[in-house]
Amino acid sequence: MRTPVFLISFSLFISMLFIPDSYTQTFRDRLLPAPRNGGCYMEDYWVWCGSVIKGDDGKYHMFASRWPKGLSFSPHWLTNSEIVHCVSDSPAGPYIFNDVALPPRGEQYWDGKMTHNPAIRKCGDTYLLYYTGTTYKGDMPTPEHPTTEDSPLKLDAHHHERIGLATSKSPYGPWERRDEPILDVVPNSWEQYLVSNAAPFVFDDGRVMLYYKGVEQLKHHAISVAFAEHWSGPYKRISDKPIDVGMGAEDPTIWFENGKFHALMLDHDKKYSNKELYYVTSSDGLIWEIEENPVAVTKDVLFDDGTKRHFRNVERPWVLVENGIATYVFFATGADTNGSRHTWNMCIPLKPIEKK
Repeated sequence: MRTPVFLISFSLFISMLFIPDSYTQTFRDRLLPAPRNGGCYMEDYWVWCGSVIKGDDGKYHMFASRWPKGLSFSPHWLTNSEIVHCVSDSPAGPYIFNDVALPPRGEQYWDGKMTHNPAIRKCGDTYLLYYTGTTYKGDMPTPEHPTTEDSPLKLDAHHHERIGLATSKSPYGPWERRDEPILDVVPNSWEQYLVSNAAPFVFDDGRVMLYYKGVEQLKHHAISVAFAEHWSGPYKRISDKPIDVGMGAEDPTIWFENGKFHALMLDHDKKYSNKELYYVTSSDGLIWEIEENPVAVTKDVLFDDGTKRHFRNVERPWVLVENGIATYVFFATGADTNGSRHTWNMCIPLKPIEKK
């Protein structure tokens, strides 16, 4: 069934068709045990993010962020991350590294030193890879010469975070990157410091609602949305304010299922949880409803072998939708093992929505 049609003219968003189906489950009710060997793990790298699509070859393609473990996790995600492409025969994984999709390409480019936060979509015969990029002055940190949280280099990299779009006819690339970001900051606004964490919803006809994180100053997060009549742009903000349920949040992922828009977000400011994922729904993609207990994915995970484990993180969610049904949720996670920290992308299968 075709996604509902919306007319949008800059700041006006009007729902033309919406036929909701009622259901009783929370998102938590849909979580099944996680496969032990699912997702994506790389022994010598920090792995973060994780965005999955089924390719024309019948395989599943994950785009994730990675940077060497010879460097500390933070702040080097900001200075050394690159987006990589991994492949699996199964949607659950395991995903095996195939190639670097968006490598460094020079300080002179807006995204020349770092790429992060991949979000993969497809429209027609074109794969759309939305991402965060940045550049900064100076050499890229190395294990011999790392950077620090309060270094000018790290702050320079933060301040130049922007949202970009790369395109290809194949998930294997090559990827065509733009010389300018598709979304920049707005001076003297709530998003004057940086924009990042793109979460696109692409309609069948090529229009895009682009959810994203804006930051006024470090640690003040909020989510808003821009619109494009076609994925090629331009992208124009629908509102000069963040969406209500996005205050203090980041890492949105948006999908359409059972007559509604659905979203998972990271509770960055610990409004509902100890920095876990919460769930909201919407009839139009702009006005979002939140249930009484919205925490959807916690740091305590049940595996398919019957064991349970508590993790340090559940961040950067992504929901795989096939034939109109959400089938898997992916997220970045991490744990301490034998005194060492590890991060990877985890996968949890989902039950279908139960209708009344």
